[in-house]
Amino acid sequence: AYSPGDDVRRIDWNVTARMQDPYIRETIADRELEAWLVVDRSARLDFGTATCEKR
Repeated sequence: AYSPGDDVRRIDWNVTARMQDPYIRETIADRELEAWLVVDRSARLDFGTATCEKR
């Protein structure tokens, strides 16, 4: 629910229209999210001939 002093840019206007009460979006800061990058560099991904090799 909206409280005086809340940032009006965070108001979810679609929910507000349905509920007839100002509703604030709850967001998670990007710095709290966790991301993983996995790279498979094993030999089984190498294929082709010496003259025409795809990597």
